[in-house]
Amino acid sequence: MALPRDIAHGGDRPRTVADEQEQGELQLAWGHAMWRNNLVAKVFCYLSVMRAAGLIPAGVRVEVSPSSMPVPQDFQATNGNEAAHYLPGFLAVKDAKGLRYLWDLATDKGTREEIANLFRATQDLPPDYNRADSAAEGRARFGPVGLKKIFEQCCQTMVDLAPARSNAGETLVCISRPAVMTAWRQWAQASIAAYQRARTGKEERIAVKRPADVHSGPTTDLLKGKFREWTPAEIAARVRDLDRTVSGRKGSVGEFQDQASFLRAYANVTSQEFLLSDAVMRQIEDRFSKMPEWYVRY
Repeated sequence: MALPRDIAHGGDRPRTVADEQEQGELQLAWGHAMWRNNLVAKVFCYLSVMRAAGLIPAGVRVEVSPSSMPVPQDFQATNGNEAAHYLPGFLAVKDAKGLRYLWDLATDKGTREEIANLFRATQDLPPDYNRADSAAEGRARFGPVGLKKIFEQCCQTMVDLAPARSNAGETLVCISRPAVMTAWRQWAQASIAAYQRARTGKEERIAVKRPADVHSGPTTDLLKGKFREWTPAEIAARVRDLDRTVSGRKGSVGEFQDQASFLRAYANVTSQEFLLSDAVMRQIEDRFSKMPEWYVRY
């Protein structure tokens, strides 16, 4: 049964400049993954500074999308699309008081809304984008973990770290840059692997019971002077095969190929290079405490 949704806005989703421009499917996939990575990095920063500010106590456990809590969402999807969340799940903290949303630990309304909006954020996308996301989020049977668990593990790493202290032993209410960078590299490496695993799974499923005349690649026959060439008959067979229902699944070959392409785009746009500027991190820090003028945050 689907979890209840906490819809923040009842009206139509505001249109952006990107909505007014014609974008290809892969451009949409790149943009979706880029913004996901941006939000993941911001979550790590919030966890670090909230831990330093004492809002997240030592010894807590983090959980991604616990089943007992409604899923936050900003807008309903329209026109046959689905509201695809950027982040792989919302974050809850479990301590002696039970499970609480991460943003509920903030002390002022503005900061609570700022954090909640990270997890509410969705994009109206055709269903295949969401299905590609879901394939990467889940865990392969007896295999590596998916995006949800990777995100949870990285977040747990952040809250397990002790805050930085000054020479006088005073806790510095700031983002631990080294810790955030380490968590980011952990996320980047593991998420790329999850995308690649999910893409391979889609491609392997397509190949199950594929008709004999549908070739997976172009023909190379150097004796006949052919190098990666498709014959008209091979092209016709591949076009016909797009409508075939994938063995054991509900989707078509064409849909699965699209999902595999989106997963490849997600992996290609993800880099181990941290993507938030120091100015953005300072803005997050300033929501919790002004640092002493003598402290250099590098």
